[in-house]
Amino acid sequence: MMDNLELKRRDSFLNLYLKPAINEVYIRLLYPKSPKTSSAKIPTDSERLSPI
Repeated sequence: MMDNLELKRRDSFLNLYLKPAINEVYIRLLYPKSPKTSSAKIPTDSERLSPI
């Protein structure tokens, strides 16, 4: 993803793109207790509308 956005710094990617997407439930972590895992899930519209 970082390559597609032409970002070089991981912290910029996390703060500008990934964390806001997680907060708005565009992306849901598969393992929320393990923040260093790279697994993520893009929820369907019905999952996005319902609270976690």
